[in-house]
Amino acid sequence: MIWPVDMPHVQTETARLVVAAKSDRPIVVPVWGGSGGHPILLKREIFREILQLSKSDTMKNVVRRDANRIHRIEVDDPAIIDSINTPEDYATFNAQHSTLNIEESKS
Repeated sequence: MIWPVDMPHVQTETARLVVAAKSDRPIVVPVWGGSGGHPILLKREIFREILQLSKSDTMKNVVRRDANRIHRIEVDDPAIIDSINTPEDYATFNAQHSTLNIEESKS
């Protein structure tokens, strides 16, 4: 499973669904709102391709090489396409989650 560290708010259930997906395809990608995101699951047969990547290649090249080998699963989790890449993203993430924690504790 590939789960970038800049996507900390993906729901645990989403990861469970990706791992539990039954498919003969070697790549499992969660989809929300028509867009693929993370975490993705790569079966062992993809590992050799990853190890043979050149410095100019990326994992995205491996995943997108052949759409027929991707099993897409719809999830109800917009966090699969959100990432925290800037200080502003981090501040927004903290503000949203601080508010959620306060509201949850009032219930």
